[in-house]
Amino acid sequence: AALNRMHKGYGSQWWILLADSFAIGMVLLGLSGIWMWARGRNPKEMLLSVMGLSSLAFFAVVGLALL
Repeated sequence: AALNRMHKGYGSQWWILLADSFAIGMVLLGLSGIWMWARGRNPKEMLLSVMGLSSLAFFAVVGLALL
């Protein structure tokens, strides 16, 4: 129960600030990773890889949902 409360951000303002800062940092790390990945590709390669990856993710989610 204590871990669940910490995960949801209940508690002192310092804990909420720490949890929000960590979440913002994770988003920034993700965005910088996408930026570094996209830098070395031309638009055609990026379109094909993004379309392929999103199609794969879509079919994986739909396949798992149908099981």
